[in-house]
Amino acid sequence: MKKNILMFGALVTALFMSSCTDDLDIPQNGNISTKEEYYKTDDEALAGIAEAYYQWMSGYGQLMVTLDALSDDCWAGGVTRNMDANLEKMNEYTYDSDNDYVRANYTYFYKVIYYSNLILENVTPDTDAKTRCVAEAHFMRGWANFYLSALWGTAPLVQNILKGGEYAVENSQEGELLKLAVEDFTYAKQHLPAKTSLDDTKTGERLTKGAAAAWLGKALLWQGDKASALREFEEVIAGPYALYEGDLSKITRSATNNCCENILELQTPRDPTYIWSCSGWYTSNIFLHGYRGFNAYYLGAFDASYSMGGLENAGMATNTWGYINPRQDLLDLFVAEDGAGGWGYRTTSFLKTGLQMLMSGIVQYGEVVTQPGHDGIWYWKNRLLLEDDIYEFDYPMMACITQRHTRLAEVLLLAAECCVESNNAKATEYVNRVRTRAQAPAKASVTLQDVKNEKRMELCSEGIRYLDLLRWSDAETVLANQGKEVHAYIASANYDGSGRVETQWTNSNGGFQAKHKLLPIPHLEMEINPAIKQNAGW
Repeated sequence: MKKNILMFGALVTALFMSSCTDDLDIPQNGNISTKEEYYKTDDEALAGIAEAYYQWMSGYGQLMVTLDALSDDCWAGGVTRNMDANLEKMNEYTYDSDNDYVRANYTYFYKVIYYSNLILENVTPDTDAKTRCVAEAHFMRGWANFYLSALWGTAPLVQNILKGGEYAVENSQEGELLKLAVEDFTYAKQHLPAKTSLDDTKTGERLTKGAAAAWLGKALLWQGDKASALREFEEVIAGPYALYEGDLSKITRSATNNCCENILELQTPRDPTYIWSCSGWYTSNIFLHGYRGFNAYYLGAFDASYSMGGLENAGMATNTWGYINPRQDLLDLFVAEDGAGGWGYRTTSFLKTGLQMLMSGIVQYGEVVTQPGHDGIWYWKNRLLLEDDIYEFDYPMMACITQRHTRLAEVLLLAAECCVESNNAKATEYVNRVRTRAQAPAKASVTLQDVKNEKRMELCSEGIRYLDLLRWSDAETVLANQGKEVHAYIASANYDGSGRVETQWTNSNGGFQAKHKLLPIPHLEMEINPAIKQNAGW
């Protein structure tokens, strides 16, 4: 059976391939009166939730790229400066309300809410199939509202399909979006099925009770209720999940699709039939997070011959763009925490220096291309492998890597944060479970800073860090100077893995300011919705 979240039988497959929106006759303005009798059967409910999943998956890549660019883990780069000026502005805190990433993510969350509300308004949970669909829609809406609350604060609360004349929605009250997210996650947890064992991949093809519990815990932690959040996290920890013990460098690659560690992941089928339908789901995440393959040669082996070949000879795809590159202080943290002088197991599984790239058989062009937004460090964790591709072809649009939202390592560290003061022994146990898998030295006890450091390392480039900085009220300090200077990397002409890092650009107005605690409401939204008020400082 193909592991495809959208394949709920022949009917849903057909709807998916031909665009569910057209087949269901759902106008984009929310008026569903032309199909009053739709969503009455199990198949119709499944078709509706299939479209909701599709819309959820469609913008997830851009969200991950945005969140990582806003963090202190990476630079926004590319082959030339301004290759993606909007992303650079997000990374350097010079963006405004017209930025494409601000607008696209804002629109994306409300699209997820729209398709969730279609189910919630029109499906009666009177069968097992429809009950599950309704629970999934509650989760999706809660997920979107969670991010709207974290990133925009008092964005409009939309709990129903808007009809004509209802589109001028006012700002929500402070905390209202997060409150609804908690309610939606609670409902989902009560009605979604649970995985039955570590090996139960079938149930995990769709949303589960464990995923709902994990996200309920995250929402409760954002509300400041550590005790209630801890109960949710510990329920997940005691459930049918375990840390993956295989090759850690593949923790975000297709080799770990549906593995025992993944709590929430959305499926991409390894099936050529779905190539172009799948292309938008994760493309931007794979394209931009993979290192600049175009600027690399493969040596074939680490030897003195320097015989040049293609990256595909190393089992790697070449066509990733290197728009998201790790920073020196991230590597410094790995070196300090994982030990082994920068050669620790987790360190080299996730990041590599120029010398370590060379020893893996890869060398950058020398003195030919200046790579902006680069400290001479590469994300090995995000390299695209040919085994990740649906076809034996090095084009990332054809990759079949599932969308990873939540894995057990994150839940362990969230639980550690909740009890670091009340039960330090338990917090230390949770942190050391992650460090043991990473082959890092165990800690005798942990502080909150230890938990923060561990989360930054273990979950780097997974869209987690920036929201943590906001929630901990660390962003204004940690990101204060981000973007004031922008580095570039120039590889040595000797093809020896060395190179130099230079500051080539400066922004006097760069860096995180008080107004950046919330993103601006997109300019276009302000123009078409007279009832909404802009966030402070914008």
